[in-house]
Amino acid sequence: MTKNGFSLTGTTGSTFTGVQAFKAGKIGYRNIGGDQYRVRVEPNNGSKLSFDSSWKTPNTDGLNRYSVVVSGVDSLVQTVAAASRVLAAASIVEVPEVPAVAAIPAHLAIQ
Repeated sequence: MTKNGFSLTGTTGSTFTGVQAFKAGKIGYRNIGGDQYRVRVEPNNGSKLSFDSSWKTPNTDGLNRYSVVVSGVDSLVQTVAAASRVLAAASIVEVPEVPAVAAIPAHLAIQ
């Protein structure tokens, strides 16, 4: 476990520091040398995510993850924030339509 509460394991056994977890998946990062960082997103089963073409996708290597390499802490922060927005949007549960007033039994309706 990392100080953030979880870690992600890379394909080569490397460890990513867990940053955020959502219903749709988790985000982590690791330093790969100097000011280079790999940001990794592991979607939960069934989560449909959309990132720009610079990201490796689950179809790239047949692995269930998205990842991208960025340079510098500022880019790391911006990339994690963007990934957070994608996962947050994918984590929203659709609320079913509210039934029409006519469908509410008369004894339960507000008078």
